[in-house]
Amino acid sequence: MFYFIYRWFVWPLLFATFHLLGVFSKKIARGLALRARVNGRRPWIKHLPPSAPTVWFHCASGEFEYAKPVIKLLKETEPSVKVVVTYFSPTYADQIRAFSGVDWVVPLPWDTPRSLNEFLDSYRPFALLIARTDVWPQMAHVAHLRGLKSVLFSATLTKNSGRTKGLGRWATRQTLDQLDEIFAVTDEDVIAFRSLGLQHARVSREGDTRYDQVLARLASPRELKDVRANRPLFVCGSTWSEDEAVLVPALAQLSGEVCGVMVPHEPTPEHIEKLEAQLQAAGVKGVRYSRLDGETLKDGTCLIVDQTGILAELYLRADFAFVGGSFRKTVHSVMEPLAAGCVTFVGPLHTNNREAVAFSKMPLSGGLSMVTAVRSSEELIQAIRRKPEGRDAILDQVRARTGSSEKLVQWIKDRL
Repeated sequence: MFYFIYRWFVWPLLFATFHLLGVFSKKIARGLALRARVNGRRPWIKHLPPSAPTVWFHCASGEFEYAKPVIKLLKETEPSVKVVVTYFSPTYADQIRAFSGVDWVVPLPWDTPRSLNEFLDSYRPFALLIARTDVWPQMAHVAHLRGLKSVLFSATLTKNSGRTKGLGRWATRQTLDQLDEIFAVTDEDVIAFRSLGLQHARVSREGDTRYDQVLARLASPRELKDVRANRPLFVCGSTWSEDEAVLVPALAQLSGEVCGVMVPHEPTPEHIEKLEAQLQAAGVKGVRYSRLDGETLKDGTCLIVDQTGILAELYLRADFAFVGGSFRKTVHSVMEPLAAGCVTFVGPLHTNNREAVAFSKMPLSGGLSMVTAVRSSEELIQAIRRKPEGRDAILDQVRARTGSSEKLVQWIKDRL
């Protein structure tokens, strides 16, 4: 009944909605264009099937970060296995194509039996791995009917989620029960998935592959300019204007105790100029990273990072970190500063992030936690003046959460 309703009523409505929204949204229009026929052929149809065993990864968009360590390890241990990656949103397509372990990248076919069978006939994968989320009903159903072994990995589900109630619960149960395995992140996630009443899908706690990815990223850092300071380094990453309104006064008060590094989430010329003016008004000299020429950051100076892609490397040099978005709407990921061993601060809007909540329950010296939430400049100043230490303890907690990628690679090997 579920698949009858979905195929003949829900999907046609979704399909029409995508095309209607495509008139107003460039992103959606691009996604539609990527799935259009070229010379009469859909983009997910190959001329010839692969001649080697092939694994299918599906990553909605940025969820590809969860797949990276799995693909990397798979290629290191089973180089003959081919990897095809599908994505839903076009925003991450270029990053997926740039990853060396991926053999083919195509947009996820329309969620219809015909389109999915075209894709499966073309690539003939023996297994499907879905990163984090984005399990489409027909995708799971057709894969099940064709005998593909399937797993949803680094999976999370909260007991208060809409997927656990009413029609959402029914649809989620019907869809997820087409999978063979669900590798959940925590024991709480296992309980939530099992509460759906799944009959076929096996649920187990296997951890989060993103920890493996973050540590791998930090183990091979990009080249960075010589960022030196005469005080402990305080890196404020992925900041927005709302965060900076709290951080700038704090940096002014702490100018003789820490050297600040501001890394705006969107380092546009306008944002950089505004931040420079804010710092100057507070009595702090702003130094742009692009103009840094070997000098040591001293009291009363703050490094302003006016480029992207080096935040992880800066965390490696930091003593303290602040993660932005948490005075605006939702906090960005705290994994990188924690994996670098930084005592990490966030604003009050951080409960969207599981790691921020989990590490906020792990105490450090001075009455602080590995992730400490502050509500104002004054609270941040007081917290840093307590001089919390705990790099080794933080790194131990991060390392204890690694290993999920190895489990997934073994899962793939067992099905070769």
